[in-house]
Amino acid sequence: MGPPPSSMLRALALAALLALAPADRARASWMEPPPPYRPKDFAILWYQGFYHIFYTRIDTSLPETATTRDLGHAVSSDLYYWEQLDPILTVDPARWDNAHVWAPSVVIENGVFHLYYTGVSSRAGSYSSRERIGLATSTDLLNWTRTSAPVFACDLVPWAYCDSLDAGTAFRDPFVMQDPGDPRRRLVYYSANPASDPGTMVVGVAESDGDWTAWSDLGPLWISHLASTGSNVAESPHLFDHNGLWYLFLTVNGSEPLAWATGPDPLGGPSSWTYRGRLSELLGYSTAAWFASEHVRNGSYDYLAFLNGQRIEIKRMMWRADGGFDLADPNGFRITGMGWSAPEVGHGDSVTLTIRSSWWMGRSAAIRLLRVIPDGTEEPLSMEAMGMASSIPLTGDTTFYRWRAVVPPGGGVISYADADLIVRLEDGTAETPKLRVDPPPPPPEAGWAQDPSEDGLILLRPRPRRAPGAPVEFLVELQLAGEVRLELFDLQGRRLRTLAERRMPAGATVIDWNGRDAAGRRARPGIYFARLRTQWGTRVARAVLEP
Repeated sequence: MGPPPSSMLRALALAALLALAPADRARASWMEPPPPYRPKDFAILWYQGFYHIFYTRIDTSLPETATTRDLGHAVSSDLYYWEQLDPILTVDPARWDNAHVWAPSVVIENGVFHLYYTGVSSRAGSYSSRERIGLATSTDLLNWTRTSAPVFACDLVPWAYCDSLDAGTAFRDPFVMQDPGDPRRRLVYYSANPASDPGTMVVGVAESDGDWTAWSDLGPLWISHLASTGSNVAESPHLFDHNGLWYLFLTVNGSEPLAWATGPDPLGGPSSWTYRGRLSELLGYSTAAWFASEHVRNGSYDYLAFLNGQRIEIKRMMWRADGGFDLADPNGFRITGMGWSAPEVGHGDSVTLTIRSSWWMGRSAAIRLLRVIPDGTEEPLSMEAMGMASSIPLTGDTTFYRWRAVVPPGGGVISYADADLIVRLEDGTAETPKLRVDPPPPPPEAGWAQDPSEDGLILLRPRPRRAPGAPVEFLVELQLAGEVRLELFDLQGRRLRTLAERRMPAGATVIDWNGRDAAGRRARPGIYFARLRTQWGTRVARAVLEP
């Protein structure tokens, strides 16, 4: 095996760095860059145990025209301690976005992150602040590759005011999400000036069908316009759903900048939306210093993040029965990740569940065990029947829980030959990768002997021992070349070792067993069983290990 990829090394280094976070963390949950920087529009996401914030980075020691020339990046495992990483997307005089980069929005698809942002162009003699939307991609959230040209601009929107010579023309603040009505599509919400009233702003919407560099106009979201909000500003839009209702947040002007609206459809017309007013009216206290909000969900927890002066604050949303909410400081306790000591084990083998956590003292992890059925659906399993505790006390930054793996019985009329299992926290904030649990071979009384000519495609049989002390040999015959797996079990159905797992040619192949288990220990003399698994079926053969 070669060295781990650089992305893995960076992730391990990041985890180690965050593990050294000081115990006396900030008393409130916020991310504040070191001087002379302060944040502006930002994106926040949760991915594999870490929160990431990408933000417009303002250098307060420079004039406004000379800053916001890269995006800051900060990470946290608990929303309290934040580590600043290298900034990304630095402007380049030779690129189209050569003046500023603003307002990131990040989505992930098939392991690739897509970061949309506002790129501002300056061209001598033509324009000084032309706003368009660009795209960068990454597989590790650290290294980003930008497209060579904008992916969306106001000249593609017939209803938008579009004058590249007018420095006041807005086409910025993209927010990108999956279309809930069609998972093959994406939607982008952004701030623009309507041509019918260019002195105001409105949130526009566009869609993309698979090609994330090509967008088609869907019109303005008029609930965000002056006629509804009483404000000629509509910036930093973002949407999220809760209990079937969609929430639109945006930044407006006035003494209380955060406004919101709700509706049953994120693409609904004006009559389907209800303007709910300013956030301060809901909360019952002033939010005058808050603007440019964002939402992030982790399992069953919803968080509202927003700019407040020099920092980005994060509050947990405490939902009310009427669809409103209160805000509270997040709980610093987090399960930041879970995993298995091995990706695959046999029925009856021991495997270790690892649980990584922060602020863990006196806490437990409430978990569920689920089987992933071949069609992708999940089936909850009885923790008692599976021999797994439903609540595991945490003992450190990493807690180790040893479990003897069990293949659960098939459900209903379905019979499962083996099982893919996952452990998930009760609140849904973390889960393990899949654990494959291979079943034991049939018990001896079920008939180990099989007719090797049953289908003519595969055959497995032991060969007579050539001499005392010689290895036990198994003859494998395939009519066609293919992938095979040959495993060895004792009479109790416990897997001793895997003798072969590879592609074999058509014809006969002899595989030796030296009488030792997977750990290299000498097996006791007696009867053992080999199981051959192929794409054409399974064969089992008995062999005797002599003293």
